[in-house]
Amino acid sequence: MPDYPFEGQLLADPVSFQRAVSAQITVYDANDATNSTPLALKDASGVPTANPLTSSSDAFVKPIYAPSPDIKYVGAGLSVFVSSTQGMRDAAEAAAAAAQDAANTAVVAVADRIATAAVDGAGALVLTKANGTTVNAGNVRGAKGDKGDPGAKGLDGANVLPTAEAIAQAVTTDGPAKTALSVTILDLTSDLGGGASVLQGFVADMATGVDDLSLLIVGDSTTVENTPAPSWARRIPAKLAALYPHLNISTRILASTLPSSTFDAATVITGTGTRTLHVWIFARAGETWQFFTDAVRRSVGFGGTVNANAIIINNGHNDNASGVSVGTEAILKQVRDKAVAHVEQIKALNPGVPVAMIAQNPNTTFPNSSERRATMYRRMATERGMEFINVCQAFYDDGRPMAELVRDGTHPSDAGYEIWADKVMEHLTPQANAQPVTILPSSYNTLARNLLADPMFAAWDGTTTPAGWTVTNVTLSKDTVNYETGTWGMKMTKTADGAAAWVQIPLPHAFIAGQKGMFAARVRVPAGVTTNAAQVALLASGQALDGSAIWDTKDQFMWRIIHKLFPDGITSASARIYVDPSTAAGAASVTVDRMSFVLGTYPSEPV
Repeated sequence: MPDYPFEGQLLADPVSFQRAVSAQITVYDANDATNSTPLALKDASGVPTANPLTSSSDAFVKPIYAPSPDIKYVGAGLSVFVSSTQGMRDAAEAAAAAAQDAANTAVVAVADRIATAAVDGAGALVLTKANGTTVNAGNVRGAKGDKGDPGAKGLDGANVLPTAEAIAQAVTTDGPAKTALSVTILDLTSDLGGGASVLQGFVADMATGVDDLSLLIVGDSTTVENTPAPSWARRIPAKLAALYPHLNISTRILASTLPSSTFDAATVITGTGTRTLHVWIFARAGETWQFFTDAVRRSVGFGGTVNANAIIINNGHNDNASGVSVGTEAILKQVRDKAVAHVEQIKALNPGVPVAMIAQNPNTTFPNSSERRATMYRRMATERGMEFINVCQAFYDDGRPMAELVRDGTHPSDAGYEIWADKVMEHLTPQANAQPVTILPSSYNTLARNLLADPMFAAWDGTTTPAGWTVTNVTLSKDTVNYETGTWGMKMTKTADGAAAWVQIPLPHAFIAGQKGMFAARVRVPAGVTTNAAQVALLASGQALDGSAIWDTKDQFMWRIIHKLFPDGITSASARIYVDPSTAAGAASVTVDRMSFVLGTYPSEPV
């Protein structure tokens, strides 16, 4: 059995960030449900080493070799699942080979199918296959007709072309003509080409049917509506059943009645085999990112019940569509950062699971909004190792007037949803020469240099304003009730009605000048506080303020993020956390558990 390498691992919960500090950590195979058989480990030099391991004071364990490509570290109340990059590469190569085999089989089938049919001069029906070979299906000329009147065409009574009755007799009577014509004529314009695909490993698993699988679909009303036309996601189970008839297809849809914390009963399409593909439609009309990652739904869609093997995300229409449509770059950046904050959290909750992002149909009420998000999502997918499904372009490629495909400016018609479903199915079908894409870990779980001092407030005394900080209409205090790391959070309370309130944190402007940077704050907004609370912003001398989007999530910790390009030559830079950016009257407070500022455009956990 080969040994698989694992780099030094930070042992932490991706949501609460509870860490296994100086703890005994036992390593098991990921499928060892009862944690009964510790694995035989080797250190980085290949020498056998003890199991359990001991984590460091920073919650890291040393690099190891293990006999399984998928392992879990168990200890200090945590179970951290990790896949070896070598194991993922092996699985990707196997998936690519399986996809190539399927494609080769498809090519053979293509070559053997009938492309054209014609009747030759002798009255024989000649069928031509895609590979150029021909099949003589027999004579379809009818009986010799009666002689016509003298001088009339066809005086000799010969049938120059077979009569309709003769053709009907040939194709309805058992014989070579009927057999040959029963073969489906293939559309040779179908695309069998390859390309990079993060979903092809999952596709290969569906094709082999060795294990039960789960496909999680996250989205808005265009994912779940059923009238006047069933959504694309509601059409996917039947299409999967037709493509993979050996699988049983079980579909469950998120309960539409709030709090939408359960799935409705399953609808099952019975296949010929024993394995089941579970399709979970985790969607609700009118909702966007934060609805699915909040505390109520998070454990429903991203917990052990679903245990997704692949995730398709379909969001966007409900996010600032009007602002994006008029070309406001600031709003587009807010939409992008809001998507990043939640997609990376979804990835953190589902490590090693392939994720696909959908560019939604054109929105004719807000022209160009979907098109600009499509460009944004494509870039995100490329940078973060995700699949990109361009439904927006598929609508344009169809060629029909958009009014026939989009019924009310936003929601597709029946024809539009069929285009959508077919486009998604292209990505759930084996592809020839598909190249595997590395599944990148969440940026929250990727170590990066944090340029903020004391990001978890461990050294803060609870009363003094930290060095260099500026507070405006705010008092700071320890929150010993609401926190995720350490033993307290930093509570920021507004002190003046009718005035904006914020905390400003200095950044090393000389170091970050000419580069992009990302500020992330893990914040909690109590119920009853303004929806505007806990926005974050980045500032630089001579530059307009860049602020985050607004989203209403209360009584739980969430990430707020914003990125900015800091020009060369700036003389100051800072990050800002708003307790309340408005001048409205009323009390407001937020609690910050931790924060980070890293170079780049993706957030990272502070370490």
